[in-house]
Amino acid sequence: MTAPAIVPLGCNLRHMRSTLLSLFSLVMVLPSLGQNNITLEIDHIAGDQAFALNQDFILPGGYEAQFTRLQYYLCDFTITHDGGQETFLTETHILVNADDDAIYDLGSWNINQVEAIEFAVGIDPDFNHLDPATYENGHPLAYQAPSMHWGWTAGYFFTAGEGFAGDDESLWQIHALGDANFFHQSHTMNASAEDGLLELALSANYAQLFIQLNISEGLIEHSEVDEATDLLENMRDFVFSPAVVSVENLTAATWKFYPNPANAQVQVSGLTPGTLVSLLDLSGRTVFEVSSTGAPLRIDTESFNAGVYFFRVSENGQSQTQKLVIQ
Repeated sequence: MTAPAIVPLGCNLRHMRSTLLSLFSLVMVLPSLGQNNITLEIDHIAGDQAFALNQDFILPGGYEAQFTRLQYYLCDFTITHDGGQETFLTETHILVNADDDAIYDLGSWNINQVEAIEFAVGIDPDFNHLDPATYENGHPLAYQAPSMHWGWTAGYFFTAGEGFAGDDESLWQIHALGDANFFHQSHTMNASAEDGLLELALSANYAQLFIQLNISEGLIEHSEVDEATDLLENMRDFVFSPAVVSVENLTAATWKFYPNPANAQVQVSGLTPGTLVSLLDLSGRTVFEVSSTGAPLRIDTESFNAGVYFFRVSENGQSQTQKLVIQ
């Protein structure tokens, strides 16, 4: 019988220490693998029209109404991804202005393929009764103008809608709130990361706010009951759906921009007069905007920080967005 080989204890310890260090290094590296910046874009519509303030829309009751204000909070996001994994964005709060085409930053996560997104309209109870004064200016939960906060006891307005409706253009206001109205909703999606960016898109049809809710003769409801609850239930059940981004429509556009990635400047051609050209950063902030004269356009990008931006062209209530990388 061959005697077992004897390995010096020091060699064993060195081998174990090396293995442990390798495993520790691997664990430290793993969280950074697959990190992608997640963004959310909302396509605001009312019926079959692009949404705009102070514009008449036909509501489900067959009468005309217009919005002079529409704001709401989204929070408590759960993203299902990569074969059923779940990532919880429990401290992410978004204040949506329906007349703003902002793109919202949901942070960087180890997410590559999104299968579903869950969220709630409003503010979750853990945050709903905190003091807005504790947040810095610009934070969604800080004090807003106009106000989105009722008071410490009642908390924030989940949705604040105002406008005029009916033949007499009667005033309507619905400011809906209340922990009991904190409803979740879920939507299937099929979105993949590309070049470190994963774009999620929802369509929000605000005419659907008024299913079984008649404001044709005006209405004032600032509460967590009655029509306020009805509106938030409609937000949960009818307003949102996954948005379909048509690659064919984007590639068929008459305009184009180049180079991409860009260094010193971006050149844009094929624009029609009056077309609005915008450049947005990942937080949704507009860093450049101009109305086209129809002539080729040059945008100086040297003053912008390197990173991913969104190049947007808007015309006749329709917009097209493409990703732009500035090096």
